[in-house]
Amino acid sequence: MENKQQNLDRENFITENDKEELKTENMTEETKITKENIEDFILPTTLEDYREISKHFYAGFWIRLIAYIIDIAVTYAITGLFNTLTFNKLNITMNIPLLGESSLTYIFVMLFYFVIMTYSINQTLGKIIMGLKVAAISPKKLTLIDVLYREIVGRLLNMALFSLPYLVVAFNSKKMGLHDYIADTVVIKEDFMKLRTHMNKKIEQLNIR
Repeated sequence: MENKQQNLDRENFITENDKEELKTENMTEETKITKENIEDFILPTTLEDYREISKHFYAGFWIRLIAYIIDIAVTYAITGLFNTLTFNKLNITMNIPLLGESSLTYIFVMLFYFVIMTYSINQTLGKIIMGLKVAAISPKKLTLIDVLYREIVGRLLNMALFSLPYLVVAFNSKKMGLHDYIADTVVIKEDFMKLRTHMNKKIEQLNIR
């Protein structure tokens, strides 16, 4: 009689174990599905929601100004090092139309620095420190043409206009300067970069314009 009861208990135990294992498997499967589809819940339900959230993506005037000051300091340091290595033979001051008197070495270093850094990693050292990235307005990767328009044409125009066009950043919703308008670019806070990319891809997939 005792042995029979033990067998029944053993069967009940196995049955309960099987149930727990099955429950665990189901939970694992549910968790897996949730993880695979979690990104689907990131996209807002309407374009109005997206526009509201996207207001926080763009870097404002002051943080961009700090990043720019850092970059100017870096370009001056690189220019000084370059002039030292070349014994100032290339440090020629030229009177450039619209730009006035400028060191040819400095202009070359500045444009080269901004183009190479922005094209290769979408950031300069100043933007890295401040946690910012340059991105195209549309959901595409920055092209070399975009960068050349932004960092050469745009910046030369800014210099010619005494840097006043930079103030435009403070007065529009996407915080775009003149050079951004020329190249169709924006400056995004790095923390929001992944979210913005994902949301833009979702909108593109839905063929929403």
